[in-house]
Amino acid sequence: MDTARVTFYGTRGSMPITGPMYEQFGGATACVLLELGGQVILLDAGSGLLGAAHHFAMLPGGTVTLLLSHAHLDHIMGLLSFGALSREQWQFDICGPVLSGLSVRQQLARLMSPPLWPVGPGDAFAHQTRYIDLKPGTFRIGPVKVTAQTGNHPGGAYLYRLEHGGKAVVYATDFEHTKEALSRLEPLARGCDLLIFDAQFSDAEYADFATGWGHATWEVGATLSRQWGVKRARLFHHSRKLDDAAILEREQAAQQINLNCAFARSMEVIEF
Repeated sequence: MDTARVTFYGTRGSMPITGPMYEQFGGATACVLLELGGQVILLDAGSGLLGAAHHFAMLPGGTVTLLLSHAHLDHIMGLLSFGALSREQWQFDICGPVLSGLSVRQQLARLMSPPLWPVGPGDAFAHQTRYIDLKPGTFRIGPVKVTAQTGNHPGGAYLYRLEHGGKAVVYATDFEHTKEALSRLEPLARGCDLLIFDAQFSDAEYADFATGWGHATWEVGATLSRQWGVKRARLFHHSRKLDDAAILEREQAAQQINLNCAFARSMEVIEF
């Protein structure tokens, strides 16, 4: 079986944040690098994408697939200045859902246009960059089987399950845990090797003010990953209001529910 490697370059949600109190769990927004079945796959392109630049600098080139969960700014802001996209030795496939009637390319062009940004996708990215609009269902990235499913987030978002060689990684961020939405996530996540799960809030915060905001809680993530037989869970999309000490406190409580559950850390590498 092939080794799967997951590297967390961005773990934060909504807005990047800096400071010594955020070093352990990170202040960059959502970006995860998955190396599976000989493929290089990026999950979202938040500000954490810039931290991945050194990885691409060490490689001679090839094909990289970017799977966007959705086009909210914290999940695409890294594309604005990610130099590898302009290099001719790289083929980038940028994939994601059609949102608000806009294709993936149209979504990025909305952001990358005056007066918000001076350089559009056609000038910033290499000519061989491809834009692929996804629908719910199954497709392949090389030998890697990918299942895309609708999540539950304002404006829309996708969940992804990626599997090869008997290993499966599920990416479920910007996901609110209604009964209907969980019925779509459970078949993807049950028994997977790694579940990356949105846990921006606590149950108390969710009940107090965050219902309908499109995010889940750490208690839900810890509980479901145990019930579904997930081998490892990483709680993700940390609130900008939480420093390392606050997240550590939540992590200790989450591990009382599920010992195989932890909060994702900046530059954490998981191999299996």
